[in-house]
Amino acid sequence: MRIRASFLFVLILLVPLLAACGSSSSSNVSQVRDFVATVVALTVQAATPAPGAAVTPPAPPELPDTAGPTPTPLALDPLPPAGPTDTPAIPGPIFYDTFDTGLRPEWESEADNAWGSVNGQLTNLVGGHYLQVGDFDWTNYLLSVDVAKIVSRCLFRINGDINQDDHPDRRLEMGFDSNGLRWRTPDTDSELPGSGVSDLQIPYNLKLKIQEDGSVTTLINDEVVLDLVLAGYTQGKIGLNCGGGTVFDNFAIWPLN
Repeated sequence: MRIRASFLFVLILLVPLLAACGSSSSSNVSQVRDFVATVVALTVQAATPAPGAAVTPPAPPELPDTAGPTPTPLALDPLPPAGPTDTPAIPGPIFYDTFDTGLRPEWESEADNAWGSVNGQLTNLVGGHYLQVGDFDWTNYLLSVDVAKIVSRCLFRINGDINQDDHPDRRLEMGFDSNGLRWRTPDTDSELPGSGVSDLQIPYNLKLKIQEDGSVTTLINDEVVLDLVLAGYTQGKIGLNCGGGTVFDNFAIWPLN
């Protein structure tokens, strides 16, 4: 198809040349014929593809390398096998009262309105009446209380069952005042030898470590000041009996393991 188009194009160009050659000399006609033969030959050669030649498409352009180096995966330690996590139990206080909104209902008072909350602190309003909390089988505990003010002698007691006169059976008693403290047992009603501590500066924090085997440890501001063994006296309710105007705060009891 391409050869036919080339011949047609050449003939169109040569028609006016041949017409012009009709009036020319024989030498000129011969030259024109030679010229036409040469043009035709070149046209055929250019239009005919070489045998067996294949058209090669252009190679695609080389793209820049934007991927970067291939990362090397990190070696990870295997995860530990899943299982239950044991959280150690931290025992809370058996009893706790800050007296900010009054006295907790667990308190038992010998007389109404003998004790109350004044300015967020436990205050003895009418002297000579005990206040107690707990159970008769309480033992193995750590008691903590802030001693804010002592007007006259005050008693800390471990009380047993109510006896026939409707008063607690006093098992162990600690007397303390503005000068110091001392321990005694109700059956002797006298100070136990070596159980006194003097020159205490109020206010202070009082802690009592009471154990079933009779061990009683007294701490003032977290410093041990007394260690006693009073077997048979360390089980019962915790009681207070103080003179009017005595003030305590932050009463707490924790169990001992």
